[in-house]
Amino acid sequence: MTVEMIFALIFLLIILLIFTEAVHRSLAAILGALLITVFGLLYHVFRYEEILGFLDLHVILFILGLFILFEVLREVGLFRFIGIALINLTRSPTGYMIIFCILSMLFTMFIANIPAMLIVGSLIMTISRELKLDPTPYIIASAIFTNIGGITFLISSIPNILVAHAFNITFMRFAEVSAPLALILALVTLGVFTKCLTPKASRLLPSEVRYDPWTAVKDRRSFEFSVIIFIATIVALAFHERLMVGMEFIVLGSAIAIMVLTRMDVGEVFKRLDWPTLLFLTGFFVVIGGLNKVGLLRLVADKIISICPSQSLLVMAFIWLTGLLSAFIDNIPLTMTFIPVTQAIIEHAGHFAQPLVWGLVFGANLGGSFTPIGSPSNIVALGILERNGLKGFFRRFFKIGAIAALIHLALANLYIFLRFILKLWP
Repeated sequence: MTVEMIFALIFLLIILLIFTEAVHRSLAAILGALLITVFGLLYHVFRYEEILGFLDLHVILFILGLFILFEVLREVGLFRFIGIALINLTRSPTGYMIIFCILSMLFTMFIANIPAMLIVGSLIMTISRELKLDPTPYIIASAIFTNIGGITFLISSIPNILVAHAFNITFMRFAEVSAPLALILALVTLGVFTKCLTPKASRLLPSEVRYDPWTAVKDRRSFEFSVIIFIATIVALAFHERLMVGMEFIVLGSAIAIMVLTRMDVGEVFKRLDWPTLLFLTGFFVVIGGLNKVGLLRLVADKIISICPSQSLLVMAFIWLTGLLSAFIDNIPLTMTFIPVTQAIIEHAGHFAQPLVWGLVFGANLGGSFTPIGSPSNIVALGILERNGLKGFFRRFFKIGAIAALIHLALANLYIFLRFILKLWP
């Protein structure tokens, strides 16, 4: 058996373990990294000293800084404050559909989709109990909108961070290209959901009933410091090239500053961080580095090019391939696998690099709406309903999510075609 076949089998084993959830994805990635290391050394594919070179510390430190920053912001109550304040704007089921969708997208732009879904989900369950509404349509809509929000900014999802770093995309350039599509998708989807998905109310809350957003805030001083630091961080990320520092330096500096100024318990903050995701990234970087070293990912790139000889066909196939795969495979390992494949394709035909890169971003994020297991926020949404004794989520999500994903990928494909292939604007 050749080393290429061994590495391919290891990769398939990891994907199978992640897909079936036989073990946690972080354990699957670490197991894969160990196997790749052992066989890579046995077959002299690389030297032991090269393994650390497979890790992208810029990405890992950037994500760690974001995790700390957003955990503190969540703890001081910023996101619940915004949510409660917006809920006071309406008293109708349609109004709540609009607000919950906007909140889901807004939170996902700046924090990971899992905490965004948890925050919005808790608000949905509270309001639904008050109004005696069916919360399932709101939960489904919110889960889908977290996937839309995931394409907006560089910090909106881990796949965005991975792609931006691999292809040297700045914070401002990412927003310039991706935010317009996110807005288009949000408006189209919101129009459909308000007409077809909004539940009927048995009664309306009196207009004088108001929720106090300050009940979400534990310490006003810490809250104010956190808001200032958060705004400063976003501004600094937007101009990080002029500051001549890496984005990971900015978010780590902000994370340290926010913990010092809010006097947050560092031990408690670190306990709640998403360490499994960081472990997963570390292990999977080694796996992808090994696959790349042995030449397997270049073979995949060559195969894709041979099947899709024309530029338009290749770009179209790329976004649909990544979109459909992300319906069943976690979008983080999918993105990490396709980054070197994309790089190999670009080396072969560099004149249309941008449509392929953005196809990977849009496909990996938007394809998660296809199935109830297609993204972490979908799974969290399912858990919220199950804990409240509500059933039928799988069937109802399939019915709505698959149509939404098809529309989103089709619009993303059209957007890429108009912007980068017809070059209607840069």
